[in-house]
Amino acid sequence: MLHRTDPRRLPASLILLLLLLAGPWAGCAHEARQKPKPDPQAQAQAQAQAQAQREAEAEAQAEAEAPPRAGIWVLRHGEDGGMERTLTERGRSQVREAAKQFEQVEGLLIWTSPRTRCVQTARIVHEMAPDSRLQEVPWLDYADPLPSDWQERLPEGALLLVTHQPVVQRMLRDLDRPVPNVHHAFITRLDEQP
Repeated sequence: MLHRTDPRRLPASLILLLLLLAGPWAGCAHEARQKPKPDPQAQAQAQAQAQAQREAEAEAQAEAEAPPRAGIWVLRHGEDGGMERTLTERGRSQVREAAKQFEQVEGLLIWTSPRTRCVQTARIVHEMAPDSRLQEVPWLDYADPLPSDWQERLPEGALLLVTHQPVVQRMLRDLDRPVPNVHHAFITRLDEQP
């Protein structure tokens, strides 16, 4: 059984023996606790890599958030009704929601079918996209056949085509794209693959 002993009562030879035995292990424990000194060159390289990564991520984020400067979109008119086939309140709400993505698009050209519901749709987008121009284009009407050279007629820059369900479907087929359910205020980009 071990008893606690006051170190002042131990014989000097025993204290000396304990100090000699503890010395090498105490030094090892101290050395093990010390951290290796960092290499300044490796530290600088790691910091430079981390900074480059942060800059690349910030640039990608800014690019993703930046409004597009060019592109071709097609938008089906909002929900319509009545004898005049004008937009309903729900249709106007659908269009306002779809138009939000054009608020910051620079130099947007809006081509629309001359039908009332399309013109109303285009005007809502035009009001929400201050840097836009509006123009009626007869061949965007569903009653006329879509010209075979419609793709060549499209100008450069940011362009929104406001039209009808059959015209949207025909455009997508001409581009060998899947033709989804083209609901009211359906919008898609024509110049990018989905």
